[in-house]
Amino acid sequence: MESVRTLRDARVELQQQMAARSSGYRLLSGPDIQAMARLYVEHVGRCTSARFESYQQAYEETLRSPSDQEFTDILNEFKAVWAQEKRRSASAIVQFVRSRGPAPTPVGSFSALVDGGSAQGHDRVLERFKIWRARPRKAAPTPPNGEKKSDGYGTKDNGDRHFALLAIEEARKSVPEDERPHPKVGAVVVKDGSILSKAHRGEKPKSHAEYVALEDKLPDFLAAGATVIHHPRTMYIKEAPQNSLRPTPYR
Repeated sequence: MESVRTLRDARVELQQQMAARSSGYRLLSGPDIQAMARLYVEHVGRCTSARFESYQQAYEETLRSPSDQEFTDILNEFKAVWAQEKRRSASAIVQFVRSRGPAPTPVGSFSALVDGGSAQGHDRVLERFKIWRARPRKAAPTPPNGEKKSDGYGTKDNGDRHFALLAIEEARKSVPEDERPHPKVGAVVVKDGSILSKAHRGEKPKSHAEYVALEDKLPDFLAAGATVIHHPRTMYIKEAPQNSLRPTPYR
């Protein structure tokens, strides 16, 4: 995830600044810990905002609005991501502080730092969620029988060919992970005749195109019941609500 790389680089820079201020080993000060906590608070905010934006993008690409139940699912998953990232961040701060010697403040206060610091970002995303939910609902358009789709790949009635060709087009974007020859791979996730997401080989290092299309670009409840159309074999993989049938990354 982009936010993880940003956090890692910011941590390295902060630790270099700490080292430059002292010629030898020293315990962390309160300002040092607060500076590190701010980096993790920003990380929590980026993660929660990115998750919310992925929901909106997924529905915008399918030209439909979430149902009341889907809005509830979105809110619950957003809150779960926020809580999870707060726990991880507080734990990482504790590990960092303990690696430098006795903590100058109680360990429990680190969780409070992350919790309080990330509350403002949480509220901003929640406000965006409320605005989205208040918009007029729209349903995915269904073109008349025999109408040509704008991308030129066929009609609604000829969906198999249309989506298979889109998978081939996506596969052409593939990037090999090393110097050896590799097949070009593309995946298109379809549900109720609409495209939810697309991905290709090399879009994310060491991950299958199907994995990227499902795990990285779609929330679980939206991917449930969808079909993955895969090139070169143009496989149709029915996706269950549970994660057991989902593709896994390269080992």
